[in-house]
Amino acid sequence: MFQFDLEEIARKVPPVANDNVPQGGVAGGLNLPTGGGVDVRQALANIHNGNHWHDNARDLIAYCVAKGCPDALIETLAPGLTLPGYTADQTSAELRTLAAGARDKWSIPDPVAEPLQTAPPGDHLRPILLSEFANLPRRQLLIKGLLGIAELSCWYGAPGCGKSFLLMDVAISIARGVYWFNRTVKPGLTVVIAAEGGGGIRKRLDAYCQHHGIDEPARVDIPFAVIPASVDLLSAEGDVSAIIEQVRRTSANVSAPVRLIVIDTLSRALAGGNENSPDDMGRFINNVDRIREETQAHVAIVHHTPHDGKRPRGHSALIGAMDVNVHVEKRQGGNSATVTKNKDDEDGWAIGFNLQSMDVGLDDDGAAITSCVVKQSDEIPKAVRKLPPGAQVALECLHNVLAREGRRVHNRSGIPDGAMCVSENAWRQEFYSRKAGDKLDTKQKAFSRAITDLDEKWKIITHRDGYVWLADREAWRNGGSGQNGT
Repeated sequence: MFQFDLEEIARKVPPVANDNVPQGGVAGGLNLPTGGGVDVRQALANIHNGNHWHDNARDLIAYCVAKGCPDALIETLAPGLTLPGYTADQTSAELRTLAAGARDKWSIPDPVAEPLQTAPPGDHLRPILLSEFANLPRRQLLIKGLLGIAELSCWYGAPGCGKSFLLMDVAISIARGVYWFNRTVKPGLTVVIAAEGGGGIRKRLDAYCQHHGIDEPARVDIPFAVIPASVDLLSAEGDVSAIIEQVRRTSANVSAPVRLIVIDTLSRALAGGNENSPDDMGRFINNVDRIREETQAHVAIVHHTPHDGKRPRGHSALIGAMDVNVHVEKRQGGNSATVTKNKDDEDGWAIGFNLQSMDVGLDDDGAAITSCVVKQSDEIPKAVRKLPPGAQVALECLHNVLAREGRRVHNRSGIPDGAMCVSENAWRQEFYSRKAGDKLDTKQKAFSRAITDLDEKWKIITHRDGYVWLADREAWRNGGSGQNGT
């Protein structure tokens, strides 16, 4: 139930000497720095009637910012502007985003007034009685039956399983407001932090738009954004505050609430931390939780699996902290995503999908630039035979080295022209670093077995004259990520 009316707003918003009434003489109006007027009375009436909440709240907060209101005071309006089904905290976060956008647009700083005490200390810890629960808002779903707003999820799988492509498909579907795998979504701004493989984002987006018939003019209306940079989500003084601020500004600029933030991948966002350390993983989880709380977005984390491929790599605190866990696998004849944990909904179910390769242009040498798009499958593909543990570790090491220092080889006998290669020695040293506690002789034998498995038995890699590359032509065309991506 709304609590604030125009008079209450007027009492909270301080007057200014040059306050003007826009043309038409509507009380409460103000000529903003852009030269336009805001009809506060009409904005409040629209909010009360549930008409275009975001647009009218934006105008109201612009009015408050232009009149010199500090952010702390603006946030006190949240309880009275909260729609049924939402919490005051969610509204407060939205008001902060709108205020940040207005301040950025007109270069109006926050007066930094003393925070206003709106509730007794510790009020958020007040026990809620059983009789009060009927008045609490229900869980707000981002994707029906799968993801909730302001929750956490982890999408994990082995290299090449398609998890990054799948999350990209999730993010753009939400930004477009279209069904995702026959499930309804809550539309809004989605942001992908491409800390790993940011250089390939453009061709992935080109492939998606080409496949779905989205031309250049139509892209302007899709609130989807990418942060193509490595980030530090380990330390307290890292990039958490900057990410929150930039996401809020983008949300204000596109006039859409932020719904989803994808972190791709955990290992790159951990900024040199130890995935197996409970302290480092705990700090990462706390920082991600802060992003979730302050943006009210769902935060989805892309992560790898260890050699057994059955669970997320690193400390088990990650699994426990998530609301949803999704295991993505490359299987026989396709790919699958299985919901292994869903705290407040059904788990144990899976979806099937394929990654269809598409040409999206030509490079400087005239070779085709290819990427993949997600296509829903009618059936769940069968599980594939597992690589031996040593071969799986060696394959992960090869993907790492290809991503870090791979280069295309041309006009060399025995090597496909344009193949993305690395030296066998660089691959060997990466493999040895994963076997730090073993003797040299043990490492050498393990590496030799892995080459035999990956080359002769599984036909995954090829090596010649000191070079090694992936046997799948689409894999080295895509920069070593494989046709099925990461």
